[in-house]
Amino acid sequence: MSSLTFTPEQERAIRSADRSLIVSAAAGSGKTTVIAQRCAYLVCDAPEGVRCDADRLLVLTFTEAAAAEMRERILQAVRDRLDERPDDERLRRQTVLVEAARISTIHAFCWWLIRRYFNEAGVDPGASVLDEREAALLRRETLDQLFADLYAAAERPDAPLLGDPSAAFVAEKSEQRARPNEAGSSTTGPVDDVDPRAFTRLVEVYGLGEDDPIADFVLRLAAFLDSQPDPDGWLDHATEQVKTHRKALVTRWIEELTRELRRQIEYLEPLARRFARTPKATGHIAKALNEHLGRLRAWSEELGDVDAPGNVERAEDRGSDASVLQRFDAVRAKIAAYKMPAARGGPSDDALTASDLALREMGKKQWKWIREGLFKKRIRDRFARFPVSQYSKQLKRTAPYVETLCDLVKAFRKRYADRKRRLNVLDFADQERFAFDLLRDETHRDRPSAIARILRTRFAHVLVDEYQDINPLQEAIIRLVSRDDESDGPGNLFVVGDVKQSIYRFRLAEPSLFTNRTRRLRSTDGLITLRRNFRSRERILQAVNLLFARWMRPEIGEVVYDEDARLIAGRSDAADGNRPVEIHLLEKKLDGDDEEETDDDEDGTPAADRTTGYLADPSQWEYPEREAFLVARRIRELVEENDDPLRYRDIVVLLRT
Repeated sequence: MSSLTFTPEQERAIRSADRSLIVSAAAGSGKTTVIAQRCAYLVCDAPEGVRCDADRLLVLTFTEAAAAEMRERILQAVRDRLDERPDDERLRRQTVLVEAARISTIHAFCWWLIRRYFNEAGVDPGASVLDEREAALLRRETLDQLFADLYAAAERPDAPLLGDPSAAFVAEKSEQRARPNEAGSSTTGPVDDVDPRAFTRLVEVYGLGEDDPIADFVLRLAAFLDSQPDPDGWLDHATEQVKTHRKALVTRWIEELTRELRRQIEYLEPLARRFARTPKATGHIAKALNEHLGRLRAWSEELGDVDAPGNVERAEDRGSDASVLQRFDAVRAKIAAYKMPAARGGPSDDALTASDLALREMGKKQWKWIREGLFKKRIRDRFARFPVSQYSKQLKRTAPYVETLCDLVKAFRKRYADRKRRLNVLDFADQERFAFDLLRDETHRDRPSAIARILRTRFAHVLVDEYQDINPLQEAIIRLVSRDDESDGPGNLFVVGDVKQSIYRFRLAEPSLFTNRTRRLRSTDGLITLRRNFRSRERILQAVNLLFARWMRPEIGEVVYDEDARLIAGRSDAADGNRPVEIHLLEKKLDGDDEEETDDDEDGTPAADRTTGYLADPSQWEYPEREAFLVARRIRELVEENDDPLRYRDIVVLLRT
């Protein structure tokens, strides 16, 4: 341990144990070392009252590999201390207790908790866990059965009526989905509290007569709800919002146009200046873009402070001629009628150098993106299709369908849970759900249960790695098992993360949980920031700071790359001279590409491989081939043209996993 030295921020993260803390740890800042050393400090060196045995630590990670590495690092840190104090029997005992400590993924911890309290959880100890393929099949089978029962119920003459779905449509769908329900009896009345006629109307109107889009949406929404502490409450709130809070939804729609205009102005202004710097190649594009920017600025100024809190609500209430709503409708009409200027003119291609021609081609593609992607898709199609009054009426008409959809999701979730119970199986999400139910009080659902209080006593310190990747349900579990609320003593929750590295959105991670906690603990001196990067050279970090400061903004990714987020070089090795960081942009899809169509032969070999000239024309290659070609060409250039002796084995190529 004596060979390790720490920055003041790392030292504080390791030794501060009088409150809950959040550590914002940049890439390469040594966060894994900090967590391991903090655990060793709490076990070996902390003062009486804070020090604990290793098996009273709860350390949660996101992967099994990370958990195994963390256990090994903690064990090594304890052994290092034992080497310095070989006669300390307590330390010797800790090397054994580290093996018994709860150092695992969140799911593994939840499964341990369920097995420990299976009776209270209502889970058979012999229950098996479905893999994702098995769970997906069971979900689809359950939903198909629900749809079949709804179609069958809608055929009955006494079925509740919403709208007037045609008898032929209902009969056709009923026949397609026909199967006996699991109870073997005929369906009567509403099916699982879902109005069958409302369901068929939903399929007709929003599925255009096909129920697959409805089924896919139900499955996606149900998966999202698995990450929420109160799924039914979320659905009830969504229904209530559409039914009684249309004004708030209209408000957000108007506010979003104002923000979108400002975002595009901010993005396009430097682009216009760049086009203007090469007048021969892109001067005509700069002129058209500046004209377009003038329109965007005019609309933004006309809307003014429309997104200031309360303005739209007050405008709706007073209904004055100068109301915000009327200003919005005026701008909306102008957007709908607006035709973007044509980017024509400039010297002919024959009069341009090869470099200018390349700039012109790039400018044409960017202008097409501005026209098609930014203006048409992000402004006109989203905001100018109909006036506020029509939007509000459409929300009113939509409300019954939203209610039906929410009822459908509730019915599916209930049936799926019943199927799993009968089959004595659990899926991946059940582990967190059952653990959460064990940890919250049955009467006061926001308070810890008796089991949670037992665990709060057992675990003296709770440490969570990669906190930026947790979802709301996982956060609730962590909060219940720790003393984060300080109701039972000083806070004992220590979390580490970096919102810039959130990679589990597909698992419904919610990075805003990390940023919200950061803001809350900053005010109580509970935030520690590790900015020094010990992995990369300073020139690389300078390039990262330059790029991320531009890209990472709240409106793009809920991340602010401000001065506190900038990376600082922590390495003291020699600088790498004046060699720059190079960025090569490669379009994934070239003009004319069609990912849906292929010319592959039956053996799977691309037809282009057998055409003359294929290898000589990279524009005909697929993206991975073009990427490999670009890298190979640059490596060859470096080896052949570099004044310093450079060999191929001196170069490494890194890829995303």
